[in-house]
Amino acid sequence: MGCSSFFLVPNMQHNWDLLCVLRDYGGVMRRFLAIGLFLFLAGCATYQSVPFEQSTAQPIKKIGLLSPSIPNEPTALLATTVGQSFGLLGAIIDASMASARANSLNSVLTSNKFYIRQEVEGRLVAALEEQGYEVVLVEAARSSKRDFVSTYPSTEPVDAYLDVVMPAYGYASAGIGSSSPWRPFAMMKTRLVRASDKTVLMREDVAYNRLTDRNDDTVTISADPSFQYADFSGLESNSERSAEGVRVAVTEASNTVGKLLR
Repeated sequence: MGCSSFFLVPNMQHNWDLLCVLRDYGGVMRRFLAIGLFLFLAGCATYQSVPFEQSTAQPIKKIGLLSPSIPNEPTALLATTVGQSFGLLGAIIDASMASARANSLNSVLTSNKFYIRQEVEGRLVAALEEQGYEVVLVEAARSSKRDFVSTYPSTEPVDAYLDVVMPAYGYASAGIGSSSPWRPFAMMKTRLVRASDKTVLMREDVAYNRLTDRNDDTVTISADPSFQYADFSGLESNSERSAEGVRVAVTEASNTVGKLLR
């Protein structure tokens, strides 16, 4: 595709043109399109790592954590499906099944009191404080959920702003069968900007359980094998454990962000 990949998975463009034609066929199809487009754009965004250099970034002692951009619902991503071999009909069936899985996963998380914004903000604050930073939460307006803040505040008494975009989180499987288990995943795009002059001090992408081994600058974290299921029904029947798996994914991704600012 001629672009670096953050979380690009095989066959993500399966029947893309056909799916776009169907965008007005109701909520299920619109939802499936939104997920596919979101992941596709996250995979193809231009990304060049900017490592944090503490010696040149001093003094950074107080960080304003901008309210992260987080999807309203989790994703249950099956990268390769049987429907991919059956054209338009297969695409419609895939869309319906994807929506049902996402609804089920959302029920699994909410029934176990997993609230994604609370988790992300809490874990990021803890990770930054562990590195010795003072942290304050700062509300920020975004023109797009996919993008970093376009205009950073100028009145907050902080040394830098940490801007976090979370394209997706949930469970993912590379394909059908026990050889491609369902595992939790979490993605974070991060940028640290100096408050005084808006210089970018750090730019990194972090992916917990990335489905592709494409070689780029993304910081990858291997999934904990104790949170995996041979099929989606296993995930559903072990709801408390499944919710904990997503919590671990968010925690590990957040901790990694903190370590990138050592």
